[in-house]
Amino acid sequence: DVIDVGAQSSHPDAQEVPADEEVRRLVPVVDLLLTSGARVSVDTTRPLVMLAMQQFGVHVINDVNGMRDPQAVAAVAAGRCEVVVMFSRSPDARAHRMAGATEGLLDAMCAFFADRVQVLEAAGVGRDRIVLDPGMGFFLGDTPEPSLHVLRHLRVLQERTGMRVMAAP
Repeated sequence: DVIDVGAQSSHPDAQEVPADEEVRRLVPVVDLLLTSGARVSVDTTRPLVMLAMQQFGVHVINDVNGMRDPQAVAAVAAGRCEVVVMFSRSPDARAHRMAGATEGLLDAMCAFFADRVQVLEAAGVGRDRIVLDPGMGFFLGDTPEPSLHVLRHLRVLQERTGMRVMAAP
């Protein structure tokens, strides 16, 4: 239904890409997709990129950093597109290799999402624009168990948050 594109890898070993380079890389791809009628999501953590891509007409901003940056919140509040808020155990926008237990994981996600939804709503982003992503892979831990645990409990996460939940295994 939506094609998600990004120009900055969140892999633990990836190199940093400046925001202006991220925009430069995205513009031709996003332009081609939009002109061909696709619904486009842009995967970015940077407010400058969020603003530029919303002005370009994308349908979704997908933030692997979970809208933890107040400037990111302001950027999406200034637009009308949907917002994917991803949970991550990583302290920043890049996945990290770290242990990740399953005990308490759903509780931590629900608390994180409740906080992020409250912040977004206070900034003027309606709940109807917000989609929750529990994160997968290195964002949850260095073994598959946390991701598999989340996949087995997606319905529980949706019921507890009362929100739309998207998962990309």
